[in-house]
Amino acid sequence: MATLETPRLILRRWTLDDVPEAASIYGDPATMQLFATGKTFTPAEVAASLAGVIAGYDDSCLGNYAVLHRASGRILGHCGVHRSADPPIEAEVDWLIRRDGWRCGYATEAALTVIASVFASAEAVVISGVAHSENVPSIALMRRLGMRYVRNQSRFDFDSVVYDITSDRFFATLEHPEPP
Repeated sequence: MATLETPRLILRRWTLDDVPEAASIYGDPATMQLFATGKTFTPAEVAASLAGVIAGYDDSCLGNYAVLHRASGRILGHCGVHRSADPPIEAEVDWLIRRDGWRCGYATEAALTVIASVFASAEAVVISGVAHSENVPSIALMRRLGMRYVRNQSRFDFDSVVYDITSDRFFATLEHPEPP
């Protein structure tokens, strides 16, 4: 899992030194409201979660990257593609950006980068995204990425939507992006 870079972002592996800054993100109720279970994490839960993420790193492009603002070095959130524990989804992309980074395009920039990396390495044929049905910004982001609606499902006791994209469709979307 290499470090990935964009003009504004650095995407790198998490370290336990990131716990204090990550705890401020994952402890914010507004940020967490429509992510996963909708619950915030304590600093101890963030530390345990990051320890698990770190232990799962290997040489593949799969995994959860810390998303850093290039100019300031500040952690903005996370983005990554991982094997899903939710069949029939094979690989799933997810992102979370701190509240003061919303509507800046960081999630789009990070997601485009990690998806391109995974598809270029042939580590997945199809990548899915899952969002709470009320999470309009994440659904809009999935559409900007070229993902297509697949189905509704329940996840974490929330009504959710599943979108997906193939490698061919992703790279064709990059060549001919849809208007915003």
